[in-house]
Amino acid sequence: MGKLALWGAVGGIGAGMQRNIDEERKQQAAQQAHERDMAIRKFEAEEAAKRQSTGIEAQKGMQTEELGAREKMQGTEVSARQKLQEQEIEAKQSEGGEERKFRGKEGAANRASAEKIAGIRASAVGARGAAGKSRWQFSSQKTDATIDPATGQVIPGKAQQVLRDTNKGLMFVASGDRFLLPDTDPATTRRAKPAAVQRLLENPDQADNFLAMYKYLPAQFIARENARANYVGPTQAPTDDSASADQREDDFEPAQ
Repeated sequence: MGKLALWGAVGGIGAGMQRNIDEERKQQAAQQAHERDMAIRKFEAEEAAKRQSTGIEAQKGMQTEELGAREKMQGTEVSARQKLQEQEIEAKQSEGGEERKFRGKEGAANRASAEKIAGIRASAVGARGAAGKSRWQFSSQKTDATIDPATGQVIPGKAQQVLRDTNKGLMFVASGDRFLLPDTDPATTRRAKPAAVQRLLENPDQADNFLAMYKYLPAQFIARENARANYVGPTQAPTDDSASADQREDDFEPAQ
């Protein structure tokens, strides 16, 4: 073998070794990159688990605090109810004792006691009547005089009772079984369904919303509210319109 062939063989062997070294370095670099990627993913997973655990613990703490506050409130309410019941029992026992004491007396003393009890009860009833101030109150108002266009004669105004809203300063006039604002035409005012009226009776604070929607207040609602307030002022059954006018309103009632 000549020198040139020998050098060629040696060069080929060297080139092969270099390729092997390069390939091994590439594999090592790829392995290191893979290990770094796995380490990063593991770290992120551990951090997410920590955050989730911290959130769960915080939520448990909030739930525990809320439960404790609720139990404390319930305990306070129970104590208040028990105290109120005890006071009512004591008041009833005291009242019963006084009545038995009055009954045990004879003659003039017994009559005096009976009169005293009657006076106390009458005063209590009177006090309730005096304090019973309803938002819805009736008053008398005289209508303005008008001129008959056919004869030219003056028609004097007449007195009529109107319903007043003492909170809003509004005035209503009776129309069948409804109370409407003076500028409201009964013929163009739709009626509320019975369920809507029942909700108003059960939730009287919704009177303004009912009025805004239906443009009237039911007479049944006014009567119940005045009864609840022990209202002892003037009263009026809504008979301002005739039966035929009421029928026209019923005929007008639209399907809802």
